[in-house]
Amino acid sequence: MYHEAVPGTAEFKRMFVNENGRGHGLGRLMLERMFEHMISDGYQKVFFSSATFLTHARAMYERAGFLGIPHPAGFPDEWRDRVYFMERTLV
Repeated sequence: MYHEAVPGTAEFKRMFVNENGRGHGLGRLMLERMFEHMISDGYQKVFFSSATFLTHARAMYERAGFLGIPHPAGFPDEWRDRVYFMERTLV
């Protein structure tokens, strides 16, 4: 893990929707349910990283209120153009 653990901050690692399920709002629904559970567990913020080639996913995250954040310290330079990080507040 490259991101320093911060109390009250959750991290999600992977979220997938099968190709046949894409475009029907399933990803957004999964995000909303994750947000509900994170809030009930006491988290105030959530962050994640994803691959830059997943442009449709990034657009969904932006519509859900995520904002880009800098790569964490120690993140390998050779991966910086392939991976991005985002976060959003939950409350």
